[in-house]
Amino acid sequence: MWLLSHPDAELPEARLHRSLRAIESYLVRRMVGRMTTKDYNRTFLELLSQLEDAGAASADETVVRFLGEQTADSRLWPSDRRLEEDFLTLPIYPLLTRGRLRLVLEGIEAELRTSKAEAPIAPKGLTIEHVMPQQWRDHWPLDIESDDGADDAAAARDRLVHSIGNLTLVSSKLNPALSNSAWPKKRAALGEHSVLYLNKTLLEGAGDAWNEEAIRERGEYLAAAAAAVWLAADQM
Repeated sequence: MWLLSHPDAELPEARLHRSLRAIESYLVRRMVGRMTTKDYNRTFLELLSQLEDAGAASADETVVRFLGEQTADSRLWPSDRRLEEDFLTLPIYPLLTRGRLRLVLEGIEAELRTSKAEAPIAPKGLTIEHVMPQQWRDHWPLDIESDDGADDAAAARDRLVHSIGNLTLVSSKLNPALSNSAWPKKRAALGEHSVLYLNKTLLEGAGDAWNEEAIRERGEYLAAAAAAVWLAADQM
């Protein structure tokens, strides 16, 4: 509200946008990593005090410097390395609300779209879909040679299934049709009906198998895209 209360003559539009983008990047990166929000009240009161002291004309520099200087875990602006680690290891699907998770996936979708795409943003009303389904045991057998270690492999897969590398967006009509289907059926349906870049790039990289390795590789790819949307402090 402090930032938006100043006219262009005091806070030029470019500096306002950089300030808001910095705050959004800081909050989204922390949200993805499920980092605590308990100190946000004091953090932003301190930021507001520094903005008052420095003035509106250099607000963006104040925001980036102040948030980027924080080192405590309760205030840290996560790096690209931390963001990638969170993308690859956290079961993000049950950890974030559906609205917040859609925000992340829609932001990545917008980043992936080229200037030649028909629309700059994803359509509204999309739902979150697991590529490898949560109930994977029916059609997605583990690729192991013996039953030794099967329980550990299944537990690892159960966790990985909820990571962002295994999540995408589809229309509400396509979602039930995909359900717990095996990969060949899902791949065909996504290729026929989806126009999202999230799914276009998924199909280009997946090939004939969708497994743990494919999920991790896509997680790395999406982490890089997210890092370009929500910048680290040293890239602002």
